[in-house]
Amino acid sequence: MIESIQHQIEQLIIHEAFLPFTAERSSNPDSKIEQFLTFQYIKCIKILKNILLWEGVLSSDIVFKLSVDSLLNRHLVAFLQTSHNYMDNVEKIDMIIKTFPVTWFEKTDKLLPQLTSFATYLASLVQIIERKQSQCSTDSDRKLHKTAIRKVMSMLLRINAMD
Repeated sequence: MIESIQHQIEQLIIHEAFLPFTAERSSNPDSKIEQFLTFQYIKCIKILKNILLWEGVLSSDIVFKLSVDSLLNRHLVAFLQTSHNYMDNVEKIDMIIKTFPVTWFEKTDKLLPQLTSFATYLASLVQIIERKQSQCSTDSDRKLHKTAIRKVMSMLLRINAMD
């Protein structure tokens, strides 16, 4: 029975977690392609949430493998890395972080090894936002960037990626 559930979830990821990597990304969130990509991203977040609901029924190793290795690292992080809308990515990352069970991070004060690529992306996003902040021409833009940096830093703390 457990193998059947695991197989069904694997098939769901293969057939439904479709996030195309396209060079035709637009900075306009209202463009058709960005609307489609946002829809697909949200669909993947829903799949992630559903996989995590199996925590306690399936072994933690299986849930972790399906949610983090198969979906987060293979699809979601790779998709975020191709986006040029770094401020929008802060909100998209927040969606991911909110799905993680708190118990994953209560057991240890260290970063879970499977989340290393995710944490690395978050750290690089902080650097990108800091660079962009230095190029801001208005105080309101600088404040917006500073808020985004704080938010990403708090996400890094939440997943135990910072001391």
